[in-house]
Amino acid sequence: MKPVYNFQPGPSKLPKSILDLIQPSINEYESTGKSILEIGHRSSEFLEILEKIDGNMRLLFGLPENFHCLLMQGGATYQNTFISNNINDIQNIGFIVTGTWGLKTYEDFSKVRSLVTIYEFDSFHEIFENTNLSNHDFVHLTSNETIEGNQIKNFNVIKSNNLIIDMSSDIGSYKFSFGICFFRSSNSFFKPIKIKSLSKSFKKE
Repeated sequence: MKPVYNFQPGPSKLPKSILDLIQPSINEYESTGKSILEIGHRSSEFLEILEKIDGNMRLLFGLPENFHCLLMQGGATYQNTFISNNINDIQNIGFIVTGTWGLKTYEDFSKVRSLVTIYEFDSFHEIFENTNLSNHDFVHLTSNETIEGNQIKNFNVIKSNNLIIDMSSDIGSYKFSFGICFFRSSNSFFKPIKIKSLSKSFKKE
């Protein structure tokens, strides 16, 4: 097979060593007599896989014990509906918008929520020089705006106890303190599922 390097958004390029590692499980997973592609989603084998993924995610990203790791279908846009409908109606959300994806999220939230405020910026420093975000129950931002080339890494200087971060394109490239964050794994790793971490205290009252 002649290797092709895929630079398009979506599924990322995998090293051959990884492909060789997963090949046996495609033929037969853990002496079950079944391919990993044939395992039922209610089976004990699948539960074991989920537990391994959760453990690996906690080890890889240093995910605290008071956070959940959720494996979900769909892309980052799906979370615009999921999260917006799981925040109390009386709570308000501020949106730090530095590019296309953050603006789309604000527009999606605005369709189902009324207490939303947008803050549009051209630079990271402008966010903290001119804006007070402490009056919002939640603050949403997209950490890496791939179209405009804007990236935010230093989340700790944003004065909010409840950050919601779309990290679809830069998760794992630097360390940070967790809030509610989510990313599409096919952008960052390989399998097209949604992975989200959130504090166990996050719930719709």
